[in-house]
Amino acid sequence: MTEHPGHPEPAEPRTRRLDLDPDTVERDLMKLVLTVVELLRQLMERQALRRVDEGDLSEDQEERIGLTLMLLD
Repeated sequence: MTEHPGHPEPAEPRTRRLDLDPDTVERDLMKLVLTVVELLRQLMERQALRRVDEGDLSEDQEERIGLTLMLLD
């Protein structure tokens, strides 16, 4: 193939390889899982507090939510 000015020839595809250390992958995956769990906990806490503020929970439900949030903390 001849080279035209301003049109470089297509580069050869490169093979990319990742050297993965199983310990590092496991640790990073665990961090990801813990982060997702913490985000879900915060979301649930905000939702529960919003429901308490709106007053659409019974007193018993509010007590259970309060106890659950304390245990999760």
